Amino acid sequence: INISNTNISGESIFVGKANVFVSHAWAYRYADVVSALEQVSENQSNHYFWFDLFCINQHSTSIQPQEWWTTTFMSAIQSIGNIVIILSPWDNPIHLSRAWCLWELY
Repeated sequence: INISNTNISGESIFVGKANVFVSHAWAYRYADVVSALEQVSENQSNHYFWFDLFCINQHSTSIQPQEWWTTTFMSAIQSIGNIVIILSPWDNPIHLSRAWCLWELY
């Protein structure tokens, strides 16, 4: 079976405008987050995830002024339109105890 990584116009099928924002706690194992995203994509192949690990260095938040985070960054997240929230463990999710994660939900 020959599986192509491009569409008919020669563009990569793995790259596109983000249409799902991934909200997760950094304490989660990377493999668990990826597994959850695979489950989300099981029945749909048109998801393009905005995953912070690959998009922005949140360890260097002081590089941008606070206003940038509350305007430009917030608008970018809102424009994505959909969100996947990774919650683990199910009965006491770490995500809901992290201020940054709660801010993403706002």
